[in-house]
Amino acid sequence: MGSAPTDVEATLTGPITEAMKCELNGTATATTCTWPVEPVITGNYALEVKAPGFQATNVTATIAVGPDPQCGCTQATMQPTAVTLDRP
Repeated sequence: MGSAPTDVEATLTGPITEAMKCELNGTATATTCTWPVEPVITGNYALEVKAPGFQATNVTATIAVGPDPQCGCTQATMQPTAVTLDRP
């Protein structure tokens, strides 16, 4: 297992199109991408993830919005929760 790619770009295209914010997590072995500030919209999306020096990955992603049973607040979940980028 190597270090995580840098300059990762993740774009969701579906009910709306959003560029996600991506940054290295604390261990620098993975990159975490999060939804921007705009409201999260439930639905099926095409998720494209790419980074320099890696093959782009395209997957179908499903986003669900609903109540969090622990806090009663609204939360969004996405499946899949992780995507792997491979070197060419």
